[in-house]
Amino acid sequence: MVVPVWPFDTLLGKNNPSFRNERRFMVSSWRRVSSDALPPQAKSWANYANSQLAIREAKRCGYDNAVFLDSRGFVSEGTLACLMMVREGKVITPPVSASILESVTRGAFIEFIPDLGYPVEVRDVTRVELYASDEAFLCGTGGECTPITSVDDIKLGKEYPGPITKEIAAYYSDIVAGNVQKYKHWLTPV
Repeated sequence: MVVPVWPFDTLLGKNNPSFRNERRFMVSSWRRVSSDALPPQAKSWANYANSQLAIREAKRCGYDNAVFLDSRGFVSEGTLACLMMVREGKVITPPVSASILESVTRGAFIEFIPDLGYPVEVRDVTRVELYASDEAFLCGTGGECTPITSVDDIKLGKEYPGPITKEIAAYYSDIVAGNVQKYKHWLTPV
């Protein structure tokens, strides 16, 4: 077994100015590898090759990053993290059947977001629905809660980062800092 370790700065920290940096995404022409070809539910280095193709395409086209569609044409996930969007006060995220990683971080977000009063729906999401979302963000171990400004040059919502994304990010920051008793069992002191 190999366990890679490297340092990286947080994107989240409550006072970290990079949290507010605009992040322009595109829908990649590369589709997310489907589970009948290479199971995305396994966090395998092989799955990152697909992500690198989409990241390179996005950079070449002048974007910061990309969102995948699955083989059916529904929104799947970001290149290195799961995607969540906010629409009419609900947080919506694609299901595992959309060829996404069964992310521990995504599971945590699904569990704690209702604490803030927002229902979470796990269901298929169309590209048009993503374009019409009020807010969108990625959630993952490295990026924590990373707001998305626009997708395919379509601005998401009226405020960036959106108010619900900011609230979710702040609560997650408190959780991982050990400041929320309800979730202290998620943490392992080192």
